[in-house]
Amino acid sequence: MSLWDKLRNRFVGCGRDGVVRHVNWWDNRPSWFSRFLNRRLGLPPEARFRFYSVFGPKELVYRPVRGAKVFFSGENLHRFYREYGDYCLDEVDLALGFDDLPNPRYLRFPLWITRIFPPEATEEAIGEEIRRMNRPRPPRERLFALIAGHDKWNTRTPLHDALSARYPVDCAGRWRRNTRELQARFGDDKRRFLEQYAFNICPENTDTPLYVTEKPFEAIQAGCTPVYFGSGNRPEPEVLNREALVLWDPGSPGEALETIRRAVEDPAFGEELRSRPFFLPRAAEVVAEKFAALEALLRRCVP
Repeated sequence: MSLWDKLRNRFVGCGRDGVVRHVNWWDNRPSWFSRFLNRRLGLPPEARFRFYSVFGPKELVYRPVRGAKVFFSGENLHRFYREYGDYCLDEVDLALGFDDLPNPRYLRFPLWITRIFPPEATEEAIGEEIRRMNRPRPPRERLFALIAGHDKWNTRTPLHDALSARYPVDCAGRWRRNTRELQARFGDDKRRFLEQYAFNICPENTDTPLYVTEKPFEAIQAGCTPVYFGSGNRPEPEVLNREALVLWDPGSPGEALETIRRAVEDPAFGEELRSRPFFLPRAAEVVAEKFAALEALLRRCVP
């Protein structure tokens, strides 16, 4: 791909998939949303959707187009890409993000849903995957993994330093990398790499209410206990069981460190921690409701 094509894909936006086009999107592959539309809604050939995100000039959102406009961002728009902090609600037919906004054209649909559940998933399939992730986890010899590209906002450094002073921490991303096993052995397959570890250190870049990315969920998928900081340490309270996570408080880290010490040194407590379900009893229902709400709102956008 030429340099111009790469720039065009990133900033002007990018590919087509059936009735869907993406603008200011992050890559040119068919998105989760285009698959959702094409496989769940049975759209007529004349239907048109244009999905917008934040990775390019906002003025492109204002251009008149044929069909429906949908805005989505998994970014923390209170801290980054602030020009998109209004979710373009005056310009689009539907907006999606992590905030909870009282607007009939907005749906809270955080990024992690698209990373954990395929768009074709039925409520039964969602429930089955949650039951799989809720099973007791076996003990693992390797303790801590951390995969990150940076720590610009100093959420990882205190956590890493406190734990690495006591235990080995394998850093497989660009930030503080001390192993290349993720790339050399697993071909950048994060889940397979994490399946070796008891804990995944996975704080958010920033601590903002309701802002939860895929980070704790990717750890959970791999059967790791997340060592997490973010969303006021109340990540997805309708979905996640806080008792199954290690929640790091930068101002008072003692409780998290003691939980980790006991899990590592006391086999009975370690087994008890690994037996705690990650998801609350209504989690599958909550996710399925998000799928149903998204489908209903997208159907309203079809002419």
